[in-house]
Amino acid sequence: MHLGRRPSACHAYRLLALPRPSRTAFDDILGAWAGELGGPPPGNDGGDEQARWEKPVDVRWAGSGVVLSAAELEALDECALDAETAKVLKRVCRRVQGEVEAVLAARGVKEPMRWAPKLKDKGLLDVASVNLKVPETL
Repeated sequence: MHLGRRPSACHAYRLLALPRPSRTAFDDILGAWAGELGGPPPGNDGGDEQARWEKPVDVRWAGSGVVLSAAELEALDECALDAETAKVLKRVCRRVQGEVEAVLAARGVKEPMRWAPKLKDKGLLDVASVNLKVPETL
């Protein structure tokens, strides 16, 4: 998910397969990661930086890093109905999605990403969760 949300700040990832979701296991993994880094990872302070890693990209929020074109801003200003706004936001999300995919493809990322389509109407862009079939040992 981080690759889709913050491609400019995420250049590697580690996959840890858990047999079932466990908050205790997650906290243990996070603690071990902090130990490897010598302290909490940057951006894990509960503020805006952490939200950029953990929340969907909101194309309307200036802090998301998305820059709306003049035409996109004008189209949003002219929308009288929620349905019209949703169409414009969906177009912006598709543009940003294309930009993210292009950046990742240029880096050689081959893993397919599935984007959450229902969020785009709200101006949110996020990688959808995918259930992976992971063998017991990697």
